[in-house]
Amino acid sequence: MRQIFQLTVLAAIFAVTSCNTEQAKVEQNIKMYTQTWDEILNKGNIDLIDTKFSEDYTLKTVTQTIKGKDAAKKHFGTYLTAFSNIEFIV
Repeated sequence: MRQIFQLTVLAAIFAVTSCNTEQAKVEQNIKMYTQTWDEILNKGNIDLIDTKFSEDYTLKTVTQTIKGKDAAKKHFGTYLTAFSNIEFIV
């Protein structure tokens, strides 16, 4: 009986620790994405795409598919030029 209790306690500790770890990862990812998009869209730091986007980045819009970092930089650069006074809330 004591072993069952100990195993139950260990399982509960593991479950809580796993949930905390996963939640911390989610919060860390949200913070990174928020900072990245704020820098790119609100501050116009298009060059951040070079370090934050993967080589195979793909964005599908209604009219086109943007593939790669260079195409992303061109797309977002054009967008920000067209809507220069826009402010995004991330």
